[in-house]
Amino acid sequence: MKSTYKLIGVFWDHRPESNTSLEPIDYDPFYLEAGHPDCLFDCIGKRRYITLSKLLAADSEQTVSTLTTQLVDCTGIAVLCDYTPTSQGCVPQRFFRHRVRQILQLLESILPNASITLMRPPDMKLVA
Repeated sequence: MKSTYKLIGVFWDHRPESNTSLEPIDYDPFYLEAGHPDCLFDCIGKRRYITLSKLLAADSEQTVSTLTTQLVDCTGIAVLCDYTPTSQGCVPQRFFRHRVRQILQLLESILPNASITLMRPPDMKLVA
């Protein structure tokens, strides 16, 4: 392979995984988007979300640092699951869960005072 090719996602390779549950919570409208200015809803704790697709697209420590600076003083952070693999095969699904756990671990290490969880998007309904 040519040495100048850039492989997407190599930044996440060999990073540790989190033990956080991968079961997302239901959408909570009190989590505002990362970067949203302080508001009255913050009286119950500053809670913000960041999309999984933005984190998966990160290609360096600097990119992740830029994304997380908006989350520094939050008490609750949700990673909004706006992406899932289209393949239902066990290998792509396992790899996807591996990447999500790596992302959660990195967020936990950068923002140790925040509670970090996964959250369903608002339009995703559960079927009973």
